Amino acid sequence: MDSYNEEILFIRNEYRLVRLENCQKTTNTLNCEVPRAKLDEIANTENTFEVIYVNDYNGWTKFEFVDPINIKYNGYTKQNINFKLEKLQENNVDRSAYVTFSTNVNNIPNIKTATFSLKISSSISTNCYFIKPDKSKPLYFTCYASTELDNYIIGDIQGQKIENIHYKYDFTLQPGKIEDPITIKQPKGTFIIHIYPETLDFTKSENDLDIYIAPERIDRISLVTLNEEDILSCENINNIKKCKVPKRHFEGKKERYFFLNHYDNWHNFTANYEAFGIKVVLPGDNINPGNSGEITKYSLGLFALLLFMAL
Repeated sequence: MDSYNEEILFIRNEYRLVRLENCQKTTNTLNCEVPRAKLDEIANTENTFEVIYVNDYNGWTKFEFVDPINIKYNGYTKQNINFKLEKLQENNVDRSAYVTFSTNVNNIPNIKTATFSLKISSSISTNCYFIKPDKSKPLYFTCYASTELDNYIIGDIQGQKIENIHYKYDFTLQPGKIEDPITIKQPKGTFIIHIYPETLDFTKSENDLDIYIAPERIDRISLVTLNEEDILSCENINNIKKCKVPKRHFEGKKERYFFLNHYDNWHNFTANYEAFGIKVVLPGDNINPGNSGEITKYSLGLFALLLFMAL
């Protein structure tokens, strides 16, 4: 039990994370809850999670002495989502970042699926996933920028069925055509795995609020912002960025959901569509930042914290 010191805990599978809540120490067991609605966003039929923590000394770190947590979803009938690629979000992308397309799908809950392999041409293959970050945003189709390209045009798109990446949904790509050119160039950039917290509520505090940003490579990301104008004041803590966000960052903005934006190879701020963004609540918004009604939570007994008893 000495290994737990009130850190912020998450369960993680690949690039999908959920915050563990209400963690209580009882004798030799750490009991935590995970909101069912948040788990549903990222869950596949079978899931294996590791536990990680974040603090202001080590950044994001694996929480030792905890066995993998296996969670299965049984008895669900899959819903098929037919989708078309609508718009290329950014024509110019850093290598090792993500190329993102918006789709014509808007009326599904927030999700972030497991990754899947996609063959774009005879010489280009990559890994992709779907993310629906907020009810105000469409479903995005986002793929790893694995290869340098110069004004590459995808052209005709063949239909394709994509399965086994979410417990509730399968996806069918409709035939179409993408004629927007894509340029992917060096030096290598990075992508965002997770941002915490997902809501900044300025009705509860007039002070600057902290956010933690977990990129895949901390050494490849420098300047970041949420409003595409004012650069955030950040510090690097091992493998994460901790940034202070002032309320003035959002004053005069009609939008209340913000993607992180990073400074790219083209000396522009580019949105990170591959990660969940941040919902902002300002005084007078009349918005409840939480979920309405009672949220079902799973209780997770983490029984592997027995090392100290054995010593």
